[in-house]
Amino acid sequence: MATLDESQMNGVKVLRLAGNLTREGVEQVEPAFAAAVRGGPRVVVDLDGVDLLTTPGITMLLAAQRELKQARGRLVLSGVRGMTDDVLRRCRLQTILPVAPSLNEAVEQASIV
Repeated sequence: MATLDESQMNGVKVLRLAGNLTREGVEQVEPAFAAAVRGGPRVVVDLDGVDLLTTPGITMLLAAQRELKQARGRLVLSGVRGMTDDVLRRCRLQTILPVAPSLNEAVEQASIV
């Protein structure tokens, strides 16, 4: 099961994902996640609670990045650890998806539009 929690921090939308971002997990959170991203323009996606990230989760993050970029917004990831960090590095996605070492730094980076 995956969950999504939405909050604001210094004018930046913070989306906290938790659980497994597999096909099943993405099906559970994607509609709310996509709606929250549309309400951008500055979004931090906190992955600290994500235990497993597979292709559907990566696709969801890349789609959000593309949508925000087209709207001249910004998406920054935080809380990248363990297997999630490993997947992002192996796929070289940190070159496309900005990753900050902490939530505060991610909010600061997202504020720069």
